Amino acid sequence: MRLVLDASAAVRLVMRTEQTIALIQTLGEATVVTAPSLFTTQVANALWKYVEAGTLELETAIERYEEAHSKKS
Repeated sequence: MRLVLDASAAVRLVMRTEQTIALIQTLGEATVVTAPSLFTTQVANALWKYVEAGTLELETAIERYEEAHSKKS
């Protein structure tokens, strides 16, 4: 199965939301996972919004960004 991982799903994955387990299972079933060309920028923007809202520390956002980027590779 081929999947396209968009930024919103990646952010839900690294933010450990209630969808995380289902996302991990689905990704585990995929033979190929691709991402849109703006994936990195969109993930960074979404995490920055959490920082700006005060719900995520900058250091944690950086860790989550790196985690999302490593999932992409």
